[in-house]
Parts: sequence; structure tokens; C-alpha cells
Amino acid sequence: MACLSGISAGAIITVGPDDDDFTSIQAAIDFAEGGDEIIVAPGMYSEAINFNGKAVRVRSSGGGLAIGRSGGGVACVG
Repeated sequence: MACLSGISAGAIITVGPDDDDFTSIQAAIDFAEGGDEIIVAPGMYSEAINFNGKAVRVRSSGGGLAIGRSGGGVACVG
């Protein structure tokens, strides 16, 4: 029988305009630790995104995620 210790699921962090943890994707990434999952509400987020070498997962609560760059950076989440 194997016993695994020290293994835990990462935190779930939410991004959106309402009752979410953060209103910007970058703020959520800055707060996150490796293994965390960032769930982004659908919308337009005008920001540059830098993962800073962190192994975090970013996904949309609406199913799809499209990140495009225009000038200072725009993330379109659907």
C-alpha cells in the first residue's frame, strides 16, 4: 500500500467583474502559485499578461479562451 503525502491540488482563483477573487488576469497570475488554476469570466481584459515562469492553468468559465495582442495587450475571453 502506497501512501502519498505532500501532494495537493492547487487553488482555484477566479477573475471577473463581479464577486470574483480578482478583476484582472495578471493580478491573479501574480497571486497564484504553481499548480493553481485561474478561471476567467467571459469578457474583454485590456492588459499585458506575463506568467512569470509560473506553472498555472488559465481557462475560461465560458468554455473557450482566446488571447490576442493589440498594442498594450488585450485578452478576449469567451
